[in-house]
Amino acid sequence: MNVGKSENQLLPQEVSSEEVVLGCLLLVGVGDEQGKEWVDPVYTILSPRDFYRARNGWIFEACISLRQRGAGLDQVLVGSELSHRGRLEDVGGPAYLSYLVSRVSTPFHAKFHAERVKDAATRREIIEQAGQQAGAAWSGKPLTKPDTTIFDL
Repeated sequence: MNVGKSENQLLPQEVSSEEVVLGCLLLVGVGDEQGKEWVDPVYTILSPRDFYRARNGWIFEACISLRQRGAGLDQVLVGSELSHRGRLEDVGGPAYLSYLVSRVSTPFHAKFHAERVKDAATRREIIEQAGQQAGAAWSGKPLTKPDTTIFDL
């Protein structure tokens, strides 16, 4: 019985929404009060590990770090933070940060896109946990109840 994903199937992901979320953060920064209302929920919805693309998670980590320090947040400052961490070229350099800003039509939808990213991350976690449980079941080893169930996610 073949249960699960096919060989050519990708894990759930919302890369376009990841890019829009990061573009919103870079565009709004910390100075615009109206914009902050739109992007602040992103920081409570997402964590860096929710991003499918590692480079997007690294950019989000840099945004969190700048925000926690009360520093400004824009393309140049995030680029500087990434450079300080030795990650600027890994993410695609300043050109990728500019690209992220270009993906935003309005920061009003930041929360919506963050929720899409979180949903995809939750689906990946469910698939990972189910795969671990299936592997344990197939192994013939004694099974223990998992610490968390899929529905605790």
